[in-house]
Amino acid sequence: MLRRYEVVAIPIRIVYNTFGDHDPNGRMYVLKEDRKKVEELVKANPFTPVDLVRPLVIRANVGDTVEIVFENALDFPASLNVKGLHMDVRTSDGSFAGENPNTTVAPGEKIVYTFVANQKGVFHFSDLGNPLAGERGSNLHGLFGAFVIEAPGSTWTDPETGEEAKSGTVVDVHNPFLPDFREYVTIFHDEPEVLNRNGEPPVDPITGQPEETHAINYRSEPIRNRLSLILSGAVCPGCVGEEVHHDSWAFGDPATPVLRAYRGDPVRFHVVHGGVKETHIFHLHVHQWLFCYRPHYLTAN
Repeated sequence: MLRRYEVVAIPIRIVYNTFGDHDPNGRMYVLKEDRKKVEELVKANPFTPVDLVRPLVIRANVGDTVEIVFENALDFPASLNVKGLHMDVRTSDGSFAGENPNTTVAPGEKIVYTFVANQKGVFHFSDLGNPLAGERGSNLHGLFGAFVIEAPGSTWTDPETGEEAKSGTVVDVHNPFLPDFREYVTIFHDEPEVLNRNGEPPVDPITGQPEETHAINYRSEPIRNRLSLILSGAVCPGCVGEEVHHDSWAFGDPATPVLRAYRGDPVRFHVVHGGVKETHIFHLHVHQWLFCYRPHYLTAN
């Protein structure tokens, strides 16, 4: 089966939490059909996270051929480089390396990348047109995503509406020969150049020193923000202990992904490292994994 996605790399303000921590130089991949809506929502909510501002996650089935019509709306050369899938590196690598043709894309231009979904799993993609660190780079500011390859015959729907999901970090996957399951894609990243609501680098309220930010899917809930509220007496006066910092009763749910499911639901986690410095791992606390029944389609990736 041939699947075709139209993807645009755009500049976008990424707001990481309800405290207003944000990256004014954010960049993201977005389906072309969603671009206008995303830009309008961000303009209307300058200091509030927007649900559609999230890493692009697209899907195909094993055996599919996938065409990505990639358009660059940034002010520097960019690309979409998929790691691990079969492709012709002369036409679809999204890089400018060795004696291969340049398959990065100039500002305002387009290219068609073609991939073969030759194996099941999750495959990270990012920009190789401008992978520099710092303000001029792309990966640090959010230009990454994931490609999930499902079992043959699979379809996927939005968990809330039940409608077909063309993209998304959380979907319900259906297959005529396998049980349905809910699929979560969590992309860990680090070192984003985040500013606070006042446009200043965030600092630790105890040390007064600048503090880096670790994020999941363009969201972060740093302890520094909650600690500042506790120290000021604005929230939970008299609260003592680190566990309070994680308490949704005191602060509400965090900005980082809250992964919802019904009791007994089969789920699958795809964990992707999209950062530029540290290597991160995934661990789910206070949960029992049923090792006695663990078919391959339920295992964490």
